[in-house]
Amino acid sequence: MGDSLLGAGHREIVERLLERLERVADPDCQEPRVIVLRGASGVGKTRIVQELYERLRQERGDAYWPPLAPVTRQHLGAGADPMPGRKLVAPPLTGFVWPEDALPTFGWWGFNCERLSTGNEMDVVQAVVPQLGAHTIPVEIARFRSLGGGRRTYELAASAWRAVRADLVEEGGDAALDLLAGLVGVTVPFVGVLARWGVKGFGGAKQAWDRRADLGGLINVGERVEEQRRSAAEDLADVLSAMTAKEVPAVLVVEDAHLMGGDLAELLNQLAARRSAPVLVVATAWPETRTGSVYERWYESASAEGRVERLEVPALGAGDLVSILREHAPKTDDATAQAIVGRLANPHLLKLWLTMKVTRRRIEGGGGALVLREGDLEDLPRDLKEVIARRWDELDEEVREALTWAVAANPDADDAVCRFPPREVAQAVAQWRHADRQDTRRAFAHAVDPDSWCLLEEESELFTEILLAEHVRELSPELVGEDEAEDLRECVRRALAARLSSFFTKLDLPSGRGSSLLASWYLTLTGARVGANTDSSEEDTWRPAEEDDVEALAVALWHAANEAAQRYRYDQAVRFAARVLTCLQACALDAGDPRGRMVRDHNARWVLDAGDPARAAGLYSELLEDCMRLLGADHPDTLATRGNLASAALAAGDPGRAAGMFSELLKDQLRLLGPEHPDTLATRGNLASAVRDAGDPGRAAGMYSELLEDCMRVLGADHPGTLATRGNLASAVLAAGDPGRAAGMFSELLKDMARVLGPEHPHTLTTRGNLASAVRDAGDPGRAAGMYSELLKDHTRLLGADHPGTLTTRNSLASAALAAGDPGRAAGMYSELLKDMARVLGPEHPGTLTTRANLASAVRAAGDPEKAADGMRALLADLLARPEPHKALIAQVRQVLASWGEDV
Repeated sequence: MGDSLLGAGHREIVERLLERLERVADPDCQEPRVIVLRGASGVGKTRIVQELYERLRQERGDAYWPPLAPVTRQHLGAGADPMPGRKLVAPPLTGFVWPEDALPTFGWWGFNCERLSTGNEMDVVQAVVPQLGAHTIPVEIARFRSLGGGRRTYELAASAWRAVRADLVEEGGDAALDLLAGLVGVTVPFVGVLARWGVKGFGGAKQAWDRRADLGGLINVGERVEEQRRSAAEDLADVLSAMTAKEVPAVLVVEDAHLMGGDLAELLNQLAARRSAPVLVVATAWPETRTGSVYERWYESASAEGRVERLEVPALGAGDLVSILREHAPKTDDATAQAIVGRLANPHLLKLWLTMKVTRRRIEGGGGALVLREGDLEDLPRDLKEVIARRWDELDEEVREALTWAVAANPDADDAVCRFPPREVAQAVAQWRHADRQDTRRAFAHAVDPDSWCLLEEESELFTEILLAEHVRELSPELVGEDEAEDLRECVRRALAARLSSFFTKLDLPSGRGSSLLASWYLTLTGARVGANTDSSEEDTWRPAEEDDVEALAVALWHAANEAAQRYRYDQAVRFAARVLTCLQACALDAGDPRGRMVRDHNARWVLDAGDPARAAGLYSELLEDCMRLLGADHPDTLATRGNLASAALAAGDPGRAAGMFSELLKDQLRLLGPEHPDTLATRGNLASAVRDAGDPGRAAGMYSELLEDCMRVLGADHPGTLATRGNLASAVLAAGDPGRAAGMFSELLKDMARVLGPEHPHTLTTRGNLASAVRDAGDPGRAAGMYSELLKDHTRLLGADHPGTLTTRNSLASAALAAGDPGRAAGMYSELLKDMARVLGPEHPGTLTTRANLASAVRAAGDPEKAADGMRALLADLLARPEPHKALIAQVRQVLASWGEDV
């Protein structure tokens, strides 16, 4: 790739990054796993990242990852155009094909904050999904091969995984996941998350995910509660960390981190905390940042906690700049070269000027030399904005015109890089200007290659950096009047409607940023976007406008609903779904249309996930009636709805009713699906959970034990469903009054959880907490307190002080202190925890209310029965003010008060 842009200080930074990557493979490494390269725009930060990538390829003999040089070093005569490689921090996916007989020796993932149009979670996820689609399966094979795990690991020659590669490369990847699972002998971690995001190669898992038939997720209905506490950033951190091993480390690059949003900051915090995963985050940032920005707040916090290290990127010296100049104009004399680089001291500014058409003509006319005439020095561009303006003037008129129209058409004023759908904009321009849309499409394509003003990502086009988009935005009002812009946007709205309505048959857009852009633009242009507030009352009166295409609107709203659910924003998903149903009613769909049932099913699920199981049960009950009438009792959708209704009843606090429903469903599943079908196994697990919650943990333990035998035989010992069943069995044994046996079971499970999922996986952490609880109940609260204390440190490091999992561990630590005979200390811990519970979860959250009860019990044990009784009576009064969701806790509080001799 060459070192012409790399001075001695830059090369030293590359060496430090390589050394740090090697050291973070050690879980005991205390050095920060996040490195920020700080330097002015154009100083060479991105080039350092590119050089790190090339060094890893060369030193590891990696034949999988493609070189960046063909992209970043496009030569124009003697020099290279800097525009194609500008901000490029990961190998382009266009044209990439998994090389035959090659596996990656490291993972490489990249974000460009300028190109994250909003910085929200799904924007972050969508930026990496195409990379995951291209590289997840090869990286997974490499990881398992390096670990020496799975069947035939050391015999994994190219011929052994050629079928996986062939399916992914030649057949679209639908069978690649099953082939991979057969090859390595275990389930790929986080397959459900990857399927939900639409990652290529994981499509075969999506139907199972949509039906909630993933045993690992359904074996215990309580998993749904934990899901509500997550975020897409946390999911992504789990995925990237899981795809690493000591011999297959990963690098995540964040370009222009000073522009990051809150969810990207959360992702970096998550990755920084995972010491068991060899992941190095390399971020680039400007020295000047906006006061109070997300980046500034993140950096101050991370720096104070020792989670980030900053390296200053030095400016290149005059000698290095002269070397850059002579790549383009090798025969320039020393005096002229020194004079030019004295004015153009920024390397990017220098290269932009050197590769302008007018400058190249001067070099050619000078026989490879730049010759300064009188006044030429003063005529050099003063800054990047000026040189960009000059390069804009050199573009073909058709390209300038097309990009101006794209900016004028964009309804999102906050989109810094002005992402647009070129097909629909070209179609709108053809209608607006009565022009040939192919001319506009060709102009958009020319802006990508060879002009490098834009990038093409999936079906969307965007400016390569903010400065380019800003320049066109400043010019746009002069070239396109406001009335003209309104007419253009109306044409765009009609073009989008035509495209979106073509997907109405299945009501589903393909996954990806292109689809998200279509839906986002259309919702903005029609004013149908749902806001961030959680008030759903307006959905009762919302109706599409007369000029709206209700089919297109339904498709766009449905896409937005699914994206909101993927971000765990279930309240917002429910509001979008309500508008979809309104649109479907306006379309006068037949009562038996499967699209209506699909939306209703998802809507009920999101209501349940949003924390309203009683309402969800009502929605599922209505849906079940229609499924029975339209599809029959034995239809798969009917069976699935019965299972979901039972789950809602269990979540609503009626385990007896839920157990009866699961029991009847199980009979029909055994008859129709057989005993080994995943849905049947899932129902058996859910039935056992209902029986346990109904007060019969002994019977539940027997049911879990029988289920475990079948899971071991059907799924394998390391399948997530098998591991989950072992955990549920141990919990039932504990609830049945045998903590010693439960502790042994949790201890053995913990070893396998750490081996299969990793020591920092959420389920591994949960198992550690369960083990501590069993140890406490077995009569060793002192040892349990120590275990909770260590777990609390890891929860705080990995999840943050306010994460519900961290708060739960604090509650358990306080309970251990109480059991160990220190009620005063326990009361203090409960008191502090209660403040944080109320602040984070709200005063009416079940965890907050339970903590109030625990605090009262600790206060009584500490010798103040009157204060304890007052606290418990106040809690009971609050519960009785809204009794429906708190029946079980009300009964427990009354029982405690009665045992204290208090009137209830």
